[in-house]
Amino acid sequence: MVAYFPRLPVLEDDQVLGATTLNLYTRAAQYLLGTGHSTFSASRSRDSSRYFSTWGSLWDSWGYMSHKRIRINAQIGTSLTGNKAWFSLQYWGDNDAWNQVWAYDTTVYYEYNHIDITIDLSGETHMTAGKWYHFQMEARTDDETYHSRFLPWVIGVAPSLTGWTALPSWTASTVSSAANFNTIRHNLLALYNFIPKYHIFSGSKEFTNVQFTQWMSTTQLGIQKKGDDLLVGMQLRSGGNHQWRVVLEDEAGTLWYPYTSPIIGTTYDQYPLRSEEIVLPGNKGDFFRIYFQTKSHSSTWRIYSRRCYAFFESDLVVGADWPNLVDWEHGDNDVGPTRMGLFNAALNSLHSGDEQLLSFTPFEGGDIWVSGDSTDFVGPHRHRWLIYYTNGTED
Repeated sequence: MVAYFPRLPVLEDDQVLGATTLNLYTRAAQYLLGTGHSTFSASRSRDSSRYFSTWGSLWDSWGYMSHKRIRINAQIGTSLTGNKAWFSLQYWGDNDAWNQVWAYDTTVYYEYNHIDITIDLSGETHMTAGKWYHFQMEARTDDETYHSRFLPWVIGVAPSLTGWTALPSWTASTVSSAANFNTIRHNLLALYNFIPKYHIFSGSKEFTNVQFTQWMSTTQLGIQKKGDDLLVGMQLRSGGNHQWRVVLEDEAGTLWYPYTSPIIGTTYDQYPLRSEEIVLPGNKGDFFRIYFQTKSHSSTWRIYSRRCYAFFESDLVVGADWPNLVDWEHGDNDVGPTRMGLFNAALNSLHSGDEQLLSFTPFEGGDIWVSGDSTDFVGPHRHRWLIYYTNGTED
């Protein structure tokens, strides 16, 4: 993978075209290809409920607003069909106040009401692109006989691709203009501005399974499929024999059981890490919920688990429509349709082909903080920099 996205010069008519410029196009395309194959962590997905008739927060999170557009994929509704639940998504803005960006109400039972919506925040005057913002979902009911329920699979920044321009036609014996080459540059930059600018870690709290001899969910994560291979793992210990497994659920409610561990013996004095690679079903861009479950084979020993994680791992095999981009050398004089067409092929693959880029970055956290409680975060080491917040302050 190319380590950084290069600076791409603007060309002018009558300017000498050199190998350096053309190789910068190659490096930019290779960088985008590598980004599409980079690791990507799942985010925490936790069922939240509130039964009060007054407004109050049942979910909150932080998001880096690289673009002012968000996507919500969630189950949302009431715990009692026919009784209305109200919801309000808000962010703490530059005006030091909560600002509502989405309001919703429904009488549908939440497990049967799966939404997938995007919200355009370009008109939000109290939000500045390129800054972190605190979001919360408030909810209420008519009375305290039922609950408002919110189960986010994923919530995060979901930019739309803007600025894409039709690619030029390269024809033998036809003089190309600077505009043709600048279109290549323009579309490379459009894709670069579209891709995620950071990634998150998977978060989970320590969980104790007291349902002896039964499978019990400990942590749930949500992820958008980028490829087939997913690395999953957790730490767990118990004084007796025990197992762990991973369950996948798609938006239609179909369940898959891609991995169940063999029976594990006593590990009471330590927290060994267990990991396994599984294959995601479905298509690129689909959303899944991942359940981590444990089971004790003893009627007395509990299972303690923590640090559940899941992140995409590429098989490093490029798509069938990805071209072989060969470096240019000074002195090459065949700037014809065959070699220039390779740039078109690469851009088409990244735009809508086998290597189509996705751009969805989940929010961090997604959990109401409770005094004395803590969350562990696990994820791949992709960059030299770690951004974290303490009491809302970036460090």
